[in-house]
Amino acid sequence: MHPPLAPDILLAALFDTLPASRHCNGLTLASGTLLGHPLDCFVLHGSDCTSTDHAALLEFLTTARTAVRPLIGIFACGTAADEDGHLLERQALLLQQLATARSLAPYLSIVLTQQTGPLAALAALADLTLVARPTGSLALHGPNAVLQARALVFDADALGGAAALRHQSGLATRSCRSTLEALRHVRLALPLLSSPQSLGPASAAKPAQALATLLPDTRNAFDCRELIDTLIDAGSLLAWHDDDDLAVATGIARLQGRTVGIVSNQPRQHAGHLGLAELRRIERFLQLCRIRKLPVLSLIDTGGLLPALPDTDADLLATWLRVLDAWQTLETPRISIVPRLALGTGALSMGLTPATPRHIRIEWLGAGTQASGTFADAHPTAQQTGPYHLLTAPADCPLAVHTALDLLQA
Repeated sequence: MHPPLAPDILLAALFDTLPASRHCNGLTLASGTLLGHPLDCFVLHGSDCTSTDHAALLEFLTTARTAVRPLIGIFACGTAADEDGHLLERQALLLQQLATARSLAPYLSIVLTQQTGPLAALAALADLTLVARPTGSLALHGPNAVLQARALVFDADALGGAAALRHQSGLATRSCRSTLEALRHVRLALPLLSSPQSLGPASAAKPAQALATLLPDTRNAFDCRELIDTLIDAGSLLAWHDDDDLAVATGIARLQGRTVGIVSNQPRQHAGHLGLAELRRIERFLQLCRIRKLPVLSLIDTGGLLPALPDTDADLLATWLRVLDAWQTLETPRISIVPRLALGTGALSMGLTPATPRHIRIEWLGAGTQASGTFADAHPTAQQTGPYHLLTAPADCPLAVHTALDLLQA
């Protein structure tokens, strides 16, 4: 297990050129450019993160963030040492500052070591949280606290490692095999979040004619990424998670040069049926799209929700209601695509709400929706559409999506 890289090495790997930086105990602050974008960065390192470090970081954020620049936070510190009794107050101010500033510009975090309590919250507030395996973790309490309070033994990875973050908390996060891999993902994500406006049209990754034969006629599985590649600009997709074992996939990409958020069922897993982990992922990702004001492209191919176990049924219902509210209160433009069939609670979880001037719904010829039942007995949608509810042939879907985006952005 290798120790985190030194702050100067991290900054040299992150920025275009080595930026001017200043050090304060276990804190390093820097401002420079990344891929031409002005950027602020802080690195919390050392064995203890002191109250003095937090005071310096608060001052840095208060002054530097007035320029509304993206922010990168790198967490490589150990515990927080409250040597003067003011650490908790400053941590509360930092949380408030980051929560407010996140609505102004992108904030991305890299977690290299175990973070607990308010330090974990500082990292988790980010639009994209990257956790380095096997040393990085985020949890409200560490193993020692759990052992003392509950007499239970857990390791840091079980409490808040990459797998727990993806499947339990719903944090928008990726696990990375190394620090350099995490830095590479920052370089991929930052242009998409920092320059969401049009950069000019681009070609799709796959020809539109491929859509006619992509989906099987029956309920056989297909990879949703093949469908996504026919709609977005070539090579622009950044998957927001790194696991393929859930029935929903999220990511950001360019569509006609504009950054959009993508929420898609993954029929290869559970035939697209959604469980608690999938709902938490959708909820968290819609929060990102709302804050970053990204249009949302939703690809719906689901038979509903997975039946919950008795001890999680209440959590499933509560999370499902929050997801519905997130869709209803999302103010950015939305495009929903139904290539085959969409049933019941799963379809509602994917944003299948009535079409409006801010929401255009596209269904392929022969596709259909149904409140309940099975795919076998569902019937295609009636051939009646309104100005925001379109029926299209599969090969014409990319053109319909581009036209819909132009109308919604007008």
